[in-house]
Amino acid sequence: MKKPNICMLTNLFPPVFGGAEIYASELSKTLAKDGNKVMVLTRRVHNTESHENMNHMKI
Repeated sequence: MKKPNICMLTNLFPPVFGGAEIYASELSKTLAKDGNKVMVLTRRVHNTESHENMNHMKI
């Protein structure tokens, strides 16, 4: 069976740390480890890349 494409939408994501940011990060990592294609859409924080790949996820 083909694994789904997953898009996580969150206001903030690490390097900003809080409860929701950590939860979204850990859930995204787990889904990616299971072989799903995961893309995280979030706001850009000052001095960060506009696009990056981390732990088999597009951010």
